[in-house]
Amino acid sequence: MAELSSRVVPYEILSPEVATVQYKGKSYDISLGRIQRIEPPLFTYGDSVSPMNHPEIVGIISDIIYHGGKKASIYFIEIGGKKKSKRYFDEDLIRR
Repeated sequence: MAELSSRVVPYEILSPEVATVQYKGKSYDISLGRIQRIEPPLFTYGDSVSPMNHPEIVGIISDIIYHGGKKASIYFIEIGGKKKSKRYFDEDLIRR
């Protein structure tokens, strides 16, 4: 399941070996060993946000990826149903 690789997703532990993760409305059972626990991100899926440098633009958090080197969450937003290619960090966004 490469689709979930490095994604920040909510999960529920089912057993000492298996967890269920939620991603884009679907559930996946995966090995608990594939989960890297991190601090919860500042924003989550569906949050309404604006880029700090363009507060007139309002988008929705559509994807969250964990950057291991920076130990930070990277956010992608959708504006009008279109995913922007720009990556945002916590300090780049404000909640609406």
